[in-house]
Amino acid sequence: MINISWSKVVIICTVMLIVLKPNDLLKVMYMFGQLIRRVRRMTEGFQNNLNEILDQTELDELRRQINLDITKVNNNSKTTDNTLQINSSTDQSLPASLSSDEQSLVSVDNDTSPLDI
Repeated sequence: MINISWSKVVIICTVMLIVLKPNDLLKVMYMFGQLIRRVRRMTEGFQNNLNEILDQTELDELRRQINLDITKVNNNSKTTDNTLQINSSTDQSLPASLSSDEQSLVSVDNDTSPLDI
């Protein structure tokens, strides 16, 4: 804001009172008040528009991040599906003479895929 001390305001008011008549001074002060009101409304509107633009960019960034996360999850699930298919084909090749506990141990031993943490 404008840095004007009280002494400067008093000097400006006395000069205006001397130059202008009291009736004209009231009109000038009224017009000055209207001007200040218009400027405040314009700056308020500008600030609101700027805030909306910032909110929109934040939402776009959030959407982009969510889409990246969804893509990563989908890729991980495809990798998991492929690993499950490999394990199921290995389980089918196990001899039927093994018990279910032995088959599960063999399945664990055959699983050489890296773990995604």
